[in-house]
Amino acid sequence: MKYLPYLLLPLGIAIGYFIPRPAPEQSAIVQSSSAPREQRPKPASASPEKAARIKALADSMTKNSTNYSEKPVHQTADIADIPAILDRLLSQVGPSGLSHQAGWYIDQLLQRWAKEDFEGAYHWAKTHPNENARKDFLKSILKSRVVADYDGTLALVKSLKNDEGITLDMSSELFGAAIKRGAKQAFEALALCPSVNSGMTGSGAVFPKDFDFKTFAELAAQHARVAEKDPSQGNHPFSFFPTNFLESWAKTDATAAFDFYIENETLPFNDLGNITKAFLNIAEPASSYPWLQQQYESLTGEQRAKFAADLESVFPSEMGAAPLVNFANSIESPQIRENIVKDMLKSFGTMTRGGDDSYTYIDLLNVLPTPEKRLEAIHQSGMGGASASFPGQKLLELGITREQIEAMEKK
Repeated sequence: MKYLPYLLLPLGIAIGYFIPRPAPEQSAIVQSSSAPREQRPKPASASPEKAARIKALADSMTKNSTNYSEKPVHQTADIADIPAILDRLLSQVGPSGLSHQAGWYIDQLLQRWAKEDFEGAYHWAKTHPNENARKDFLKSILKSRVVADYDGTLALVKSLKNDEGITLDMSSELFGAAIKRGAKQAFEALALCPSVNSGMTGSGAVFPKDFDFKTFAELAAQHARVAEKDPSQGNHPFSFFPTNFLESWAKTDATAAFDFYIENETLPFNDLGNITKAFLNIAEPASSYPWLQQQYESLTGEQRAKFAADLESVFPSEMGAAPLVNFANSIESPQIRENIVKDMLKSFGTMTRGGDDSYTYIDLLNVLPTPEKRLEAIHQSGMGGASASFPGQKLLELGITREQIEAMEKK
């Protein structure tokens, strides 16, 4: 399974604010709230001078530019003007919703406001009438204080979830702070933010030298198995997961990371490539062959098939099939070499790699010693009959005749 790259919060604001507001009887937030929602006071009428200033500031933030480093206006605006600037930005929702740039400024303004006046910013976000955008606003505000007050921030996240029915998405700031406190604390933070979306996101994390990877992995895997039985959890219980988790673990204990990977299929970004990045020189593929063969030979049955399926993730796709072919040819045992080629072909499900349409795995099939074994591997791969998978010329390159194909298809 491939996972989506980590999406920045401002994009979430831009999309979330545009989603039509659900009817009150359909709102999970309203239904699960244990107390009446606080009402937002109506803003006082601004003087003509202030109204003009607010308009100019907000409009300057929506010009067609993405070079945010040259736009310090959000850093210099008066704190007292920020609510009005936010309202002005949010009033500019068009047919396609808020622009990504407007979402970025809203995020930055909220964080700055929260650092100066947390209670004011928090109340503004918590009482915002658009329920779809409220979560993103609260996330912006909370991540502004997580480093200074992790325990207080986590308590607010819990309170929003338990008392208000508002479940926030994980932020890299919150998760990064949790990791520094240990494996159990990191898992607790991650479990507070389950995904109810179809996609999976993630970002790299910096793990302390003494981080207990095994404990975190076991807690996460156990939680994932339980959550998978509950359809309300969506595609996966986590909306955020460190993409470099196995890679970081392998740097400290490659064997433990590999053993966990081969026994578990429930965590995001849980593949062989993320382990091998830690200690193999992929620029020189041959350096990885002995280790790869050793791991393959230590496995049996379905574990071997899983390992073979993930071999593609070890080497960049632009390398084509050459590293895989050379790896197979490096195996001295004819039987093991034949087994791993067949396992790879079964798992890949295609005869091309990296967008190449020239059947890049022809050379992999040629690792097998006879046309009969190559034909057998094609049929076992699940790609359909040989005549459907390859044009005549490619079959001839494999030494396979029309008579052999017809004999195989009659079996």
